[in-house]
Amino acid sequence: MKKCSRLDGNRTIHGHRLCLQCEQSMVATIRDIGNNYTALLLVATKQASVHMDNGPRAQAAEAPSPIRSGAWELCCEAEQQMRLVALAIGWRQGLEEKTTVPLICRKTLERIERLFLVADAAQWFDDLSDISERIQTMLEPPEPLVAFGACPACGGVVWGAANADYGDCAQCASRIHRCAVADRLLAKLSVSAVRGTASELSRACAKAGIRLPASTIRSWIRRGRLQPESDGSLQLSALVPLLQQRAKTGMK
Repeated sequence: MKKCSRLDGNRTIHGHRLCLQCEQSMVATIRDIGNNYTALLLVATKQASVHMDNGPRAQAAEAPSPIRSGAWELCCEAEQQMRLVALAIGWRQGLEEKTTVPLICRKTLERIERLFLVADAAQWFDDLSDISERIQTMLEPPEPLVAFGACPACGGVVWGAANADYGDCAQCASRIHRCAVADRLLAKLSVSAVRGTASELSRACAKAGIRLPASTIRSWIRRGRLQPESDGSLQLSALVPLLQQRAKTGMK
């Protein structure tokens, strides 16, 4: 028995270049490419959509393209990769233009033993994993990050998903609970002179990494927890005690 050519410390079975764990991962990777390729093609040709950005879209000066270039390029790259795999396992029908990527994937899995025996099996593993991961990311983009605030350890910016309890400091890489960041934020907000409507203060809190819907602020006004100024505006600092109470008791 030899060591896995991916140098993970595991042993291979006779004649194989990869260990059992890597071989199982490669099988799953090829299956994922076959299962996800059609969805990627639909996204590339704008027959399906994903939330690929959250910002405003500029008005096109020309007629819109019938394809999404990034997704289309990935489709072409995946197709090229799988046709090379077909060549490596000796299935020449996979080189024909009419042969689809999902079909190549199925036929590859039927002949997967041949891929385990080639000298560059580790490179195939890495290349196929890269393609599969990029397809998955294209179909399910990661949730955009928001700044929670300053890291209590080093003062760097803590970033995390909008609904996450924990974020990561961009400076010291510490894993920080958003409550620890919120304490510092609330201290700053308590001396803030910012004023505005419920919607404006909700946006101000969002920029600071604090989730506070405008509807919650209006609810606090209706229940007498907040007193607007004569012009209807609110002091941002007036929200701090209510935010602290909400954190402790779950008040809505």
